Formats: sequence, structure tokens, C-alpha cells
Amino acid sequence: MKLRHVPFLVWLTGLAAFAAANANFEVFGFSASGYAWVLPLVVALLVLARHPNRVKFPWPIWVPWALLLVVYLVEADDAHALQRTAMMLCPVVVGMAASCSRLTPVTPRETRRFLRVLAIAVGLGIVWHAGLLISGTLPVYGGSATSVMTASLLAAMFATGYSFGRRTDLGWWVAIQLVPWIALTRTGIVASAVTLPFCFGPLKVRTRLISLGAIALGSVALFSTPRMQARMFYSGSGTLSEISLQNRNFATSGRSALWPELLEEIKSKPWVGHGANASETFISATRPDLAHPHNDWLRLLFDYGILGTGFFVITFIAQGLHALAAARRAPDFARLLFLSCALSFVVLFVFMCTDNIILYAAFFGNLLFALLGLAYGSVGRRKNGRALAGSFETHGLPERSARTNDKRRGEPGTADAYPWTLPRPGGTS
Repeated sequence: MKLRHVPFLVWLTGLAAFAAANANFEVFGFSASGYAWVLPLVVALLVLARHPNRVKFPWPIWVPWALLLVVYLVEADDAHALQRTAMMLCPVVVGMAASCSRLTPVTPRETRRFLRVLAIAVGLGIVWHAGLLISGTLPVYGGSATSVMTASLLAAMFATGYSFGRRTDLGWWVAIQLVPWIALTRTGIVASAVTLPFCFGPLKVRTRLISLGAIALGSVALFSTPRMQARMFYSGSGTLSEISLQNRNFATSGRSALWPELLEEIKSKPWVGHGANASETFISATRPDLAHPHNDWLRLLFDYGILGTGFFVITFIAQGLHALAAARRAPDFARLLFLSCALSFVVLFVFMCTDNIILYAAFFGNLLFALLGLAYGSVGRRKNGRALAGSFETHGLPERSARTNDKRRGEPGTADAYPWTLPRPGGTS
């Protein structure tokens, strides 16, 4: 792997995600995870300042959401409101800067290799933190939810790659499922697993149904293990029917007590919310042992109300649809990135139900938008030069291009002949 052929912001955000999850130190009073999102933001701002005319990222989609955050920030009383606002906008800035990247004919291949190396590093990191190398046994709870988020993003990449006929990506997808399993993060297990059956790539319905069946059977088997039983229920045992926030035996890590309090407070200002980062202030005052709601949907409703949450949802849906539309006209490498990133938005929404992923720019958002920006950048360069586009077809992530598969079956076709909504001839079965 040659990092010089991987866009700087891509490998910087990837390495930052790994370092933030595995480094436990402070410099000048700030933790490694803090530097992991601030450094890419600073670099991205410098890139934008130097190359403002090279931005290919569709930034106008994000202007309404960004303006709303700024308005709320001006009126905020919370001391951490500026930091929280910056963390939510950071990935968009990184995506814009990544779209300015200069690409080479081997960028797709080297980027693919980098993502595989990152997957290996994330896997080894979770093994180390879980103590497997020392004890040889799985811990009751492995933790490292932040590493699981990065792993779920990589799972979306591998699932989409497999849908394009890259069979080796299925092996990588299966391997990355071990990360949430070792960490035993319940939402992470779900978010990572659904990336295959619900991917936006040209995967046949039969393959989706088979994967759904395998996931269902595996979930039942995992649920029955003593390790998962201890994670799910305070008593150490229970059934599927007992999974409920109202069930005091169901282990919610304090969520079952906190969420009703947040919902009750939300009712007092349902439309405009209580202000930027007001949820953290409220939680710290009522429950000193907690700092975040561990539910970003409740965070948005509490801070920005129905109005702000609506802006957030509409913006992400608009960005996802824009990426899907762009994928139809993109070469293979960009098409795969577009579809993978659109799928990662689904992963994001799932994690938001039980975690603070929109604030974890270092572990998920920055890398996601760096890859999305790279996709837009490659399409923009393609419009300006067919030679570079052709090289992306040759060295794109799916090593067996659609053109090759079509030729073997005696069918005419080019790498752009089939829209993303339809399985290509020779697609994975």
C-alpha cells in the first residue's frame, strides 16, 4: 500500500479513527480523541482556503442545516455548545475538502487497500482491548463502541463491494462482523449486519433473502449464549419477549430511566427545543453520572426541537438521494463509494437510536464524508478528462469490471451501461 496515492484526508481520517479509539493519553490537557477530529477539521479548512474553486461536494444541501446550527449557537448558554456544533459540522467540511483531492490512476486500488488495512487494525485493536491475547477468552462486555462505529462503516463498504461481484469482499464483510461481536455492542451488531441485505448495490433478491435468513439464525444463536444473556438482562437470563424498556430486568445502561425524563422535558418546548447542547446541561444537572442521552434523536429533539430535527432528517435524505443519483453516472470506483456512503447514512440512523454518533466525528463522520467527498471529486475530474475516468474503470474497486463480465457472457456492455438500481449481468448470486 502506497499512502501517497491515497487522498490525504482519507488516510488521515482513517488513522485518526483508529488512534482515537486505541490511544489513551492526553496532550496539553486534551485527549487523543479530541485531536482526532480537530486535526482533520483544521487540515480541511486549510485545503478549502487554498483550493476553494476545486470543491465538487454538493455543499448547498447542507447550508440550511448549518445556518440553523449557527443561529442556535449564537443564542446558546452552554459552555460546550461551540464544540458540539463544530463536531456536527466537521464531517461536512472534511467532505468538501476531500472533493478537492488530486487523484491518480491507482487511487482506487490504493484506497481499497487502505480500507482493508484499516479493517485489520480496527480488528486487532478490539482484540487487544478485549484482553483476548492475554486471557484467551471473550470478556462479558468488550466495550469500544467507537471502534464498532468505524467497523460498521467499513462493513458498508465491503457489502457494497460484494454486490458488485467482488467475492473476496464477502470474506472481509464477515470478518468485520467480529468487531461488534467481540465488543458485544448490541446496536453495533445490528447496524453492521444489515449492511449486506439492505445495501444499495446490484445484489440479487435471492442473495438478500439468504443473508437475512443467515443473520436471523445467527442472531437467535447469539442471543442464547450466556455472554449475550448477561449483557441483555440484569439477572443474566431472559427471553426475546422480555426485551422492553418497561422491563426492569432488561439491561439498558440507564437509558430506561433517562429517556422518559428527556421526553417529558421535550414536551415543554417541542418545536424549537431548548437550545444548542441543552440536553447535556440538563442531564449533568439531573444525573451527574451521565453526560449524554445515548440517543441522538432525543438529543436533536431536546436541543433543536421538531423543527431542527426535521432539518437534519431532510438534509441527510437529500444528501443520500443526491449520492444515489450521482452513482448512476459515475465510474465504478465512484459508484461504489456513493452507494456505500448512502448505505452508511442508514447505519448512522440506526446508531443514533442508542448512541451519540453525530458527535463522534472522529470515529465515523469524518471518514464517511471523506470517502463521499472523494466520490464527488472523482466524478468532477471525470467530467474534465476522460483519460482519468478510463483509468478509474481499470483500477476501480471492483477488480472484475462489468465490461469483463459482460464480455464473458457474450453481452455488450460498458462499465456505465447499467444503472445502480439494476443488477448487472454477472452480478453476485
